[in-house]
Amino acid sequence: MTLTTPHYEFRYPENTDPPAGHLQIKALAEDVEDSMVIRSAKASVIAAEQTTTSTSFVELGTPDRCEDIALPTDGLIVVTYQAQIKTHAVSASAAIFLGSDQVKIGGGGGAAAVQAATTNVAGNDATEYAALHTYAAGLNVDSNGGSAESAPVTTGQIVGGRAAGVGGSVRIFAAAGSYDVAIKFKSSSGGVVTVRNRKLWVESRAYA
Repeated sequence: MTLTTPHYEFRYPENTDPPAGHLQIKALAEDVEDSMVIRSAKASVIAAEQTTTSTSFVELGTPDRCEDIALPTDGLIVVTYQAQIKTHAVSASAAIFLGSDQVKIGGGGGAAAVQAATTNVAGNDATEYAALHTYAAGLNVDSNGGSAESAPVTTGQIVGGRAAGVGGSVRIFAAAGSYDVAIKFKSSSGGVVTVRNRKLWVESRAYA
């Protein structure tokens, strides 16, 4: 049985083919998988407040991480993230990692450079939460104007920041393979960095 006749882009047996259910199911499963735009999709939602004082990038105690994201050849990883971050008289940075590799961004001449969002102590009250979120060019910290960022609403909040006017997801290309995608944090000088209401969504997309 060749199963070569397309029907709505899926193969199916001709009436003249002998019964072979396992082959029919196998062929249909392969075609469904090949037709999928989204290959892997996972989420991590952590409301609890957690801290770090590390001066190098680390995951928090309960990590913002989606594991085993299967990226097909010529596909993209799409990362969407929203959280609230505050520091105590120090600046803090947050970055997206694929495994142990911090993601990079091109432009501006020369080699692609690592991308991170860094809090501005002068612009953000060090004792108040500010919005940390993805946008097209990576991660961004929105200015809170010295006023605490309230807890996110439960229904209908946009991923982004009102002050910067940006938000959404970031698309990342990489070699085909399986990736753990995580958000990591560091302190500029060992002071306390606190993060809460963390929401991470990761998916891989095929463009065959």
